Amino acid sequence: MSSTASTALQENPAPACEHCGLRVPSSRINCKAEKQFCCGGCEYVYGIINGLGLAQFYSIKQQTGAGTSEPAAPRVSEFAHFADPAFAERYVVNLSDSVAEIKFSLDSIYCAACVWLVEKLPNVLPGVREARVDFGRKNVKIVFDRKRVELPKIAQTLNSFGYCPRPYVPAQRLGAAEAENKQSLLRLGVAGVCAGNSMMIAVSLYQGYFSGMEQKYQSFMQWISLLVSLPVVFYSAVPFYRRALGGLRVRSLHIDLPISLGVVLGFSASFVNTLLGNSHVYYDSICMLVFLLLLGRRLQQRGLDQVMDARSLMYSLSPSAARRVSDGVEEEVYVETLAPGDLVAVDAGEVLPADGTLYEGATSLNLSILTGESQPRKVNVGDEVFAGTTNLGSKIIVQVNAAHDDSRIGRLLAVVEQASSHKSKLTEITDRVGAYFVAAVLLLGAATFVYWTLKSGALTAMDRTLALLIVTCPCALGLAAPLSLSAGIHRAASRGILIKGSDVIERLSRVRTFFFDKTGTLTYGSAQVTSFYFDDALVDEVQVLRIAEILERVSQHPAGRAIRGFAAEKLSGDLDGRSFDSVLEIPGKGVEARSNEIATRIGSSTWLNDSLKRSKLELRDKVQQMLGDGESPVLLEVGDRVVGVFSIGDALREDSPKVLQHLAKKGYCLEILSGDVKEVVAQVANDLDLPLERAHGELSPESKYEIVSAVQRSFPCAMIGDGVNDAAALGAAEVGIGMSSGAEACLRSADVYIAKNGLSALLTLIEGAAQTMAVVRRNIAVSLVYNVLGATGAIMGYVSPLVAAVLMPLSSLSVVLSTVFSRAFTREIQ
Repeated sequence: MSSTASTALQENPAPACEHCGLRVPSSRINCKAEKQFCCGGCEYVYGIINGLGLAQFYSIKQQTGAGTSEPAAPRVSEFAHFADPAFAERYVVNLSDSVAEIKFSLDSIYCAACVWLVEKLPNVLPGVREARVDFGRKNVKIVFDRKRVELPKIAQTLNSFGYCPRPYVPAQRLGAAEAENKQSLLRLGVAGVCAGNSMMIAVSLYQGYFSGMEQKYQSFMQWISLLVSLPVVFYSAVPFYRRALGGLRVRSLHIDLPISLGVVLGFSASFVNTLLGNSHVYYDSICMLVFLLLLGRRLQQRGLDQVMDARSLMYSLSPSAARRVSDGVEEEVYVETLAPGDLVAVDAGEVLPADGTLYEGATSLNLSILTGESQPRKVNVGDEVFAGTTNLGSKIIVQVNAAHDDSRIGRLLAVVEQASSHKSKLTEITDRVGAYFVAAVLLLGAATFVYWTLKSGALTAMDRTLALLIVTCPCALGLAAPLSLSAGIHRAASRGILIKGSDVIERLSRVRTFFFDKTGTLTYGSAQVTSFYFDDALVDEVQVLRIAEILERVSQHPAGRAIRGFAAEKLSGDLDGRSFDSVLEIPGKGVEARSNEIATRIGSSTWLNDSLKRSKLELRDKVQQMLGDGESPVLLEVGDRVVGVFSIGDALREDSPKVLQHLAKKGYCLEILSGDVKEVVAQVANDLDLPLERAHGELSPESKYEIVSAVQRSFPCAMIGDGVNDAAALGAAEVGIGMSSGAEACLRSADVYIAKNGLSALLTLIEGAAQTMAVVRRNIAVSLVYNVLGATGAIMGYVSPLVAAVLMPLSSLSVVLSTVFSRAFTREIQ
């Protein structure tokens, strides 16, 4: 490059990329080229767009002021797994023998130009019939002819445009729901058209009553109104009838029963009056009622869908494809076809598709999805790895142990999926109240009809009874608790807090006492050996380390893992391949083994205290020194003597003091339950400003269970823990809360699993539960007040059937909006 050109480049700002608009790095600037590109991906996509005659994309982008977008990074995937029958079964909706529909998420859609480009797909790819972009949700619905074009080709074309497609959600789950959605939209449209026309006819009839319209013309208009209302009564209102009859079949009074009775009675009375030539008909009110009800429920469903978006969480956490390795050849397959024992290749930057064991290579993994850890974790051959984690290092080969729904992340998120099926006591109460409420409305309706018939005649009685049946529909009451609780569960899941059932939120709001395990809960749980001593008169260093390493192979306790790693490091990997005849881990104590009738143990100083008394004075002094320093001594016993001592240190979590201080200020009672020695537990309590009488050490799992059970019998309490030794106590508490460091044990025993590292999420959980219950109480109060006022107005004649039709869906909509705009679980409490 000449000096002049160099100077010009330094003085002028860097040019913008012709495709994405970002600044072009100096290393990519080509002075001889008319157009500049920030990367090879953008240059490639620019060539394709112009080659297909879609250059208008850039002028639209400029006109809409879309600004810059992300560079179009080239993708290596060929989308071969999209042709897999298992993939099609899950994601594709068949519209006919040859025509199908699929939705893709396109995260890189940023502007109107992007929408325009993607929707031009039918113009450039024969066989694609329609491409419709939902800009708000960043997805595209594609209708295509399966005989003319294959899914991988569609995906490759979208990818070549710079929009890497991934399946939006499983079609199996949403196929029926989308069909029902289309049907409900059609019912709403029919009801709307008929309601509009019936209202215009009603206006003519009302004017005719006061202007002297001849009877034959009034009768003609009534018959026209009858014909207009038929599609509403016999098509649009059918879902109400079905639900009402379904309830009666199982001897239950469904909330749609009063609505169905109102529609049927109103139409029947109108039909009889039309036949008899009477002027009092309700066709307009019936049509408007059904239209407003359907509209209200559709808006309600839209709000509910907005709240439940977290349900698709799992499908964004793990890839849908994997590269299976067979005889050295990589083949892209759908992830659900993976079986235990398969080998899969994972490049740097890719997400692991399955749980497994590292078969080849070494790397670092980002585990933040599962554990919340911000620091990468190094893994080597033989280490366990999990789906959803990201490979940050070099290419690795993983041997599959479990995939998709059977993976760890699949099981974690299954907790959220199952939670909606668990009804809380409050929901059950409102369900029962709703049933009694319907019965009360029917009785009140009958009484109203009789009263006003005797007082003012059948026409007035029908008017007021119809208004009563419509306005008192207990939809809002039925929604008040389950919608709020279910919304809370899914919002909590998006914060990394997995709640097993809606009843858990209700129970947690009553808790005033919290028990905390120490190791892994209040502390990091990443125990380290800070010092090591042995009796050189009985054994040498290598013997102690090898025996300890063999024993701790079976242990999942943080101290056991620390000793195992410490021994391996000190021995430089020269480990003993031998093992004992029988090795048993005793929760809360340690590990015991036998060989030739000689017992060898490694564990807490409390468990091995008798042997310690018979051991060397120097070792006993070291144990006391460790306890005084707030560290945990782990003793190695051979025969009846302690021959080695490992000092285990475990620092407090950074947020533990702040969290406990916050809870204490709120008036909660806080206690520590630990299997560690009392001196160490006392030191932790002192660091957390807790009274020593609330710090309990040297507890077995049974002792933890007994303490929690005793308190639980008097008033609700919660237990927070992370290990097998906490499982019984977690189950005994009103609410068991498991921490991320002990996923498998906690999932079985705990009611809540916090997938994030640290205790701060506990504050979010407690605050979110309280706010959710406040929303529930508010929703119930609003629905009850509405029904009382509405019923009174209808009986007194202040609320007509038409006004009732307007008010009824508004009550349900108010509950939905109250839930949607709730602050529960919407922010992290720090």
